[in-house]
Amino acid sequence: MAAGDDTGARALSREYGEPDRCPHCGTVTSVEPAGALRFRCQVCGGPRVVVDARDVTRSGHEGRALDTAQRERIRVAAWRLGAALTAGFGLLSFAVALIVSFIVSPGALGSGVMLGLGAMPLILSALAWRRANQHRAARDEALDEAWTTVARDIVEQHDQELTASDLAAIMHRPVEEAERLLARLDVDDIVRSRVTDAGEIVYSTGVPAARLRVGNEVDDATAEAEADLEALGVDASATNPSSAKSANRNP
Repeated sequence: MAAGDDTGARALSREYGEPDRCPHCGTVTSVEPAGALRFRCQVCGGPRVVVDARDVTRSGHEGRALDTAQRERIRVAAWRLGAALTAGFGLLSFAVALIVSFIVSPGALGSGVMLGLGAMPLILSALAWRRANQHRAARDEALDEAWTTVARDIVEQHDQELTASDLAAIMHRPVEEAERLLARLDVDDIVRSRVTDAGEIVYSTGVPAARLRVGNEVDDATAEAEADLEALGVDASATNPSSAKSANRNP
């Protein structure tokens, strides 16, 4: 599948499951390309993040950013609609003022006042459009945060080093956007990057996911064993050399 191929994203959820649940409406459904939103839910139209890998478990931390993007998306639409309606009313008022000035000839002062009043809606329309652009910037920033969060989940759970092309294929985004997401993670010291002998930039968290899982399992087993010993009245530090050494170093 080509990186950034939107066609494949429509078929992501042929086998519906929990990873396909929309964070906005709660429906288990697929997604569709949506321009500025990148992808959206086919039911409610809310922005979604695509992950075309069933072995990736999302942390769910992108939910708040997606909620923010959804709110900002609604505000953008509302302010743009208000700007359009106000501009239409302003053009009509301006045209009426011109016609009245031409017919009545109220003089320079009267014509200026009428034309100024007619132009007021146009000024309000420009201000409303500017406000819509501000909400659009906030929407795009929230989307970037959501996609970066999911990209972090993917890199952290990937057993091998990841390239921008790999991430682009998994998230169905252009390679350039995948590079930007990985660069953002690299700047925040969340992932590490290096250049291979072939001149390709690869990314990783520095610790393979398999090693993290094994380490967590060992820690859990050790904690469980110590709890069992304490229940039997046995000093866990006496049977754990590392704990005993630590205790000796810290009287």
